[in-house]
Amino acid sequence: MRTFLLVVAYDGTNYNGFQRATATPRDETVSVQQPKRPRTGTEEAVGGGGKKKRPGTPAAAASHVITVQDRIEEALVRLTGATVSELRVRGAGRTDSGVHAEGQVVAFDLPDGLERPRGTGQERKGGAQPELFSDLDVRGGGSGEGADGDLWRIRRGINSRLPHDIPVRSARILPPPPPGGRPFEPRHDVATKRYTYRLRFRKKRYGVDGNTLAICCSGPNTIRRARDPTDIWICPWSLDEGLIRQACQALAGRHDFSCFVA
Repeated sequence: MRTFLLVVAYDGTNYNGFQRATATPRDETVSVQQPKRPRTGTEEAVGGGGKKKRPGTPAAAASHVITVQDRIEEALVRLTGATVSELRVRGAGRTDSGVHAEGQVVAFDLPDGLERPRGTGQERKGGAQPELFSDLDVRGGGSGEGADGDLWRIRRGINSRLPHDIPVRSARILPPPPPGGRPFEPRHDVATKRYTYRLRFRKKRYGVDGNTLAICCSGPNTIRRARDPTDIWICPWSLDEGLIRQACQALAGRHDFSCFVA
């Protein structure tokens, strides 16, 4: 068994967070025989809390909400021919619904021997390319090694099976664990995490009478722009920037946030 590490970015607008909603992998919901997912969008929400399926959408969409992990697992199944249970995809963090990522660390395992085609010719015709993973060592030699050991051919193969809002930025193979050791686990082995919060707000302004100007309470629509990215929160209230900076000073430095751990 070999362990691979991916650095993944995603726009979380259309997803219910990173982690799969079901605790147990549902191998039967992913098939390499299904046509490639269109790159023009994701499922469209409809009334009653359900999902409107498009042609080629995996059966998983009908049974639970879609997450980033679902999409990555579907892409890997179609690329490798392995099952979801065999791949054991796991991430460094469980981002909430609508939250984006620039460098989510994702690991997956690949059983030995998958470079030999498995299953019927029909499955191979469905798009599986396990030969991309043959003759790999911990340096990635033999499969298109790029800068810093990036396996660009494998990255290209995964990205071609992912929707446009979940690009894999790099892919590499990890060295095997020492005897008696455990495989790499992103949640425990990632050294640092960085969170960025972006907001736009109207600065609080006052009239000659000392009262707040009416426009300061006009809501977010007066500062919304047509091409605003989805990673900006447009604050509905006017704020005092000086007080914000003063409050942020309390967060600077090194602190014990263990009480926030789930």
